[in-house]
Amino acid sequence: MFGLIIIKNSDKISVPIEEELNFVNTYVELEQFRSGNAFDYNVNIEEGVDLQATIPRMLIHTLVENSIKHGVRMTEKDPLLELKITRNSKFHQIQIRDC
Repeated sequence: MFGLIIIKNSDKISVPIEEELNFVNTYVELEQFRSGNAFDYNVNIEEGVDLQATIPRMLIHTLVENSIKHGVRMTEKDPLLELKITRNSKFHQIQIRDC
């Protein structure tokens, strides 16, 4: 399925937030499996976030991948990757935190 998503969206410049999150969640599940569930993953989407709003393709994925490779994998005690999306009146804010 992961490869199918990549091929399906390969010609798109932007995708809905919902599609990007599905892609990222699949990627994180694979990385958790690969690492023997060595880190936890938490997603928090604030009420009112428009999941159909478009963002550049792989925007979230690129940052999440970097956080896994250079953040949570390097943390020895209870590594955690957090993804939070909030919205104010003008824009969406995406926060990715590794600790």
